[in-house]
Amino acid sequence: MTEVVNPSAASLETWRPVVACHILWHEDFKEGDGISSFVYTKLCRDIESPNSRGIGIPVFFHTWGAPTPGTLLQAIGRAQADVTVVVPLVDDQMTGSDEWAKELESILVTPGFATGDYLFLPVAFSNDSYNVSEKIGELNFLRLIGELPEDRPRRLTALLTHELCRLMIEDSNPAPRAGVQAGEGKAPVQLFLSHAKVDGLDIVSELLDYLVKNSPVEGWFDNTAIAAGSSFQMQIEAGVKRSALLIVHSDLYASREWCRREVLLAKKYQCPILVVLAVDREEDRSFPYLGNVPTIRWDPANPRRCRHAIDRALREVLRSAYFQRHVHKLQMAGIVPSEYQVLTRPPEILTYANLPRVGPTADAAWTPVIYPDPPLGDEEVELLHAMWPDAQLTTPISSAHWVQTKSAAGPLTGTTVAVSISSSPDLASLGMGEQHLHDAIQEFARHILANGGIVAYGGDLRKGGFTQNLLDLVQTYRLAGHDPWNRIRSYVSWPIHLEKDSAEWAKLKAQYKPDAIFTRTEKPADLKMDSSTYFKPDTVEARYAWARGLTLMREQMDAAPDLRARVIIGGRLQGFIGRYPGVLEEALITVQHGEALYLCGGFGGAASEIIRALKGESPPALSSSFQEEADPSYAELIDYYRRNGPEPIDYAQVCDVLSKKGVAGLNNGLSDSDNEVLFTTPYITEIIYIVLKGLAKLPRTGSSG
Repeated sequence: MTEVVNPSAASLETWRPVVACHILWHEDFKEGDGISSFVYTKLCRDIESPNSRGIGIPVFFHTWGAPTPGTLLQAIGRAQADVTVVVPLVDDQMTGSDEWAKELESILVTPGFATGDYLFLPVAFSNDSYNVSEKIGELNFLRLIGELPEDRPRRLTALLTHELCRLMIEDSNPAPRAGVQAGEGKAPVQLFLSHAKVDGLDIVSELLDYLVKNSPVEGWFDNTAIAAGSSFQMQIEAGVKRSALLIVHSDLYASREWCRREVLLAKKYQCPILVVLAVDREEDRSFPYLGNVPTIRWDPANPRRCRHAIDRALREVLRSAYFQRHVHKLQMAGIVPSEYQVLTRPPEILTYANLPRVGPTADAAWTPVIYPDPPLGDEEVELLHAMWPDAQLTTPISSAHWVQTKSAAGPLTGTTVAVSISSSPDLASLGMGEQHLHDAIQEFARHILANGGIVAYGGDLRKGGFTQNLLDLVQTYRLAGHDPWNRIRSYVSWPIHLEKDSAEWAKLKAQYKPDAIFTRTEKPADLKMDSSTYFKPDTVEARYAWARGLTLMREQMDAAPDLRARVIIGGRLQGFIGRYPGVLEEALITVQHGEALYLCGGFGGAASEIIRALKGESPPALSSSFQEEADPSYAELIDYYRRNGPEPIDYAQVCDVLSKKGVAGLNNGLSDSDNEVLFTTPYITEIIYIVLKGLAKLPRTGSSG
């Protein structure tokens, strides 16, 4: 990989995402958590499938019982986008609340609503939902009336996808959309139904019937769309070019010339594509260019099969439209170089071969390519570079820093980046949940690994926890021709690692051996106690031992010779076991040792308080009086440390150290303005972009072998 110098001045201070979605519900509405989580999975990213490609639209959650005046606009204003989509889930509790009615109406009278800064999409769960207020009742709601509770998350996601498609496509016209609401006019989405007539016509007829009765989406069908006497070839090409291709992949599909042509045309014009797999028995030869696109199965026994296919196709339309708008805006801001060719899918041999050359001759360089995150796995990059050695491939997050070139070694090869991300008490007030935090962990790890780096963290050995997700990611980003081992460094402190016996640790090491090293730190040498038996921190003496063990583990992690940087997001301020809140102690050790520190304050928590201390403030949460009052047992620990510890617990001294270091002491390669954005932005992609920008400026290290 090589560094890319962007000649334009990137303007992160003024950049905002194209669109952000805010879901609101009454705290007594029990379905709110499940619905909002499902929407996040489909419109942003699926944290349960770390290698899946999400759309990337930011989604935030807000729930209150009786919101006070101004609460709503203040909450959604923290994550303002070009268009802020506000989605209240109007159930009976919200309908019966005067406080909610006033807050929802406040959006309708804000100046930004008239100029199209807000898109207000209320959701009706019953006919009574329209009674939430007279003004709001006049609007066209997204309707879930009559939907079964188990179907509501998927159906709402489909309705939102439809409205966002309309927004992304119609909004290519810069004219203001003042007062545009759900259901106004037909969505500019056309599905080209590609099929073999011999064995695919019945499915197509079923899909067309569903579209006519249930959706404003238009179905393009050659029997009716091509006028008599017109050129079949020209009409087919024109139909494909302006549509999304829904392929009914039946037994005979790949054997039909025009079906194959339609696929190639769709790839040529970068149309959204969905394959509906309907092979009944077998096909003699599959068409090789049907890959690199999403595929769903046609299930004749599923009564919602048509809805599922159309909804999934619309999501591909949204993915394509959103990505193009997203990259265009990054290019306009100078964050992404303007010369990049935008691909709405990861590059493949066919689409890359269709790209224009930069220069008039046959041996001229290929156009550099930007495609959706996450980065390709190394095996695909190697194949493309085998065909085109000068290929330049990148994604929006990495584009201003590195591109994937023929060199297999990434820019972070041999460099360890510690990741300190833990729950924040401020998540709910910031419109976030544990889902956002988990997403941030995975995306950071993904981009560190994709660029050849090593991820270090305090061990999470829970079933289904961070370790397993890391293993899924590291196997995608192995570096061919380089040492693929030990890209994960998990540190587990004494006495926590004593919960597992030697046989369990041996099995764990054998299971994860190709990819991970587990370092079990020892008991501090001066502690006079049994070092081989696990115990709980249920006395002040035991808690002191745990705290000493955690401090030693953090110091050993930071002393690793290839550790260059630490990233901190969130962090508890209460309910911790150690000497200080975990991320506070990790930040302190990092700045004292001089490694790069990246503080991401948009998730609140300890990270935000550390930022305040760096700026010379005295955050109340970083004081002994606050901590002693919040946890009387911690007050005992403070006293025990004063009498027995190598040095006392002293918050005033910690804040003094941070204040003297200041923002310049972060040593992270970022400008003051970049750090200020990092201190506040709630957007995961922007956070990672800025951190990679800083890492790109740090002195390079050699491979650790």
